[in-house]
Amino acid sequence: MTTHAITDPLSLDYAEAGGGSACYVLWKGITIEHFNRSEQLDADMRAQLTQRCEHLESLGIVPRTNTVIWHWEWFDRCPSDSLYLALLRLCPSIYEHGMTAERKAASEQASVPAGAVTEPDGSMVFVLTQSKGVLWRPDNSTEIVECPAADAYDFRDWYHTLEAMDYHALRAGQNIFNGECYATYDGLCQAFTAKKFTAKSVQAVLDTAMEIPV
Repeated sequence: MTTHAITDPLSLDYAEAGGGSACYVLWKGITIEHFNRSEQLDADMRAQLTQRCEHLESLGIVPRTNTVIWHWEWFDRCPSDSLYLALLRLCPSIYEHGMTAERKAASEQASVPAGAVTEPDGSMVFVLTQSKGVLWRPDNSTEIVECPAADAYDFRDWYHTLEAMDYHALRAGQNIFNGECYATYDGLCQAFTAKKFTAKSVQAVLDTAMEIPV
């Protein structure tokens, strides 16, 4: 009888972190987290990261730093039959059109840059790469939008491009000074429902996204 050793899919990589006690945490060879001290990955943290990775895999998502850490709240309560899952898997940055008076006041109180009051038209932009995204409108029409990035690897250029178009980070229940990656799945659902963003809408965005070179 042949036996096979069972290996832990979660491992540490010290070389990438420059040696010393700092380390990257890998799941099946893919980086998911970084610690300045390896002892930060104690038993509780190891169990938490393992649970997150297993949950993401059950949703058909490859565990990476953006899914395990930055966008985790999107997937923590996300069911496998979610209308939005196929799009959320891409972890897009999501911007919505307009600046209501209420949002402007909240932004100014939180010392967050805010543009002039503009009546929202219900549209959203899903930033999918460093240079291209998809603009969606409530009638489910879509188009590719481009960011004339000075640095192809700097997503901050998108902020200035979209701000000039009167688009701002989607408000989905997160703090006013946080981006949409801090929103929960439930918060996203509420925001999408309010905009009448349906399964048909998701497919429209994905179909257009297929036209964007990877």
